[in-house]
Amino acid sequence: MFKGMRIGWLPAWAALVALISPSAVLGNGPNVGFDAGGLVPLASDQIQLAGEFVTVPIEGGRVSCQYDLRNLTDERKTVTIGFVTDVNWEAHGTDLAAYYGNADIEVRRGSQRIPIHLKAVAKDAWAPFLRNPPDSLPVWDVTFEPHQDVILNISYEFIPSTGCDGDHCSLHGAYHARSASLWAGKLEYATIRFEFSALTSPLLNCCPDADPCLSLKVEPGKALRTSRGYVWEFRDWEPDTDFSLQADWVE
Repeated sequence: MFKGMRIGWLPAWAALVALISPSAVLGNGPNVGFDAGGLVPLASDQIQLAGEFVTVPIEGGRVSCQYDLRNLTDERKTVTIGFVTDVNWEAHGTDLAAYYGNADIEVRRGSQRIPIHLKAVAKDAWAPFLRNPPDSLPVWDVTFEPHQDVILNISYEFIPSTGCDGDHCSLHGAYHARSASLWAGKLEYATIRFEFSALTSPLLNCCPDADPCLSLKVEPGKALRTSRGYVWEFRDWEPDTDFSLQADWVE
């Protein structure tokens, strides 16, 4: 069985590696504000992220996110949201405008597409959430009526970090969620999915114990294995972790 895995689908995945390059990891968006140093994350006691559904195509593709944001106050509120990114500078240098353009981040409220702008950040303020804060982040504004729930649908192109050294290959993808802890209260419900492609999924299901040809590491480790990949489900959750998958295999 191991030989079948190695001869059959592993080279096909290695061929995929040759077609994609390292990229940034995108993730959740907190309420943000501005000070003299630029964009900073803000803790909110007025807007709650009540629910979150995220699907990440771990081999690359378009990520889909749905956020249920709730105004807890009796007043009309407009907030600015900043989308958390962790840019791979080796791959993108400082051309963030080109990177964000390639990611094609789209935010919709119903049928309305919300305009997105790049804003310079105060890097030190983002250290609790990002290892390598970029010079700028995409932001957008959302207006709430009193006690209104607003559903945002967010999508973007994701390319996992990959590489081969002649003997081994690896693929890594992640989703930042910890910044959601800055919204008021807890998430009432959250579902985070990492899904493999239609080709890879059945092969993994047929040969789930391919070690030492293939090693899969998911964090946090309480993920549920599904026919397509992994899923984490939470209720009354205080976001305290990011999500990642590391795949390593022999060429």
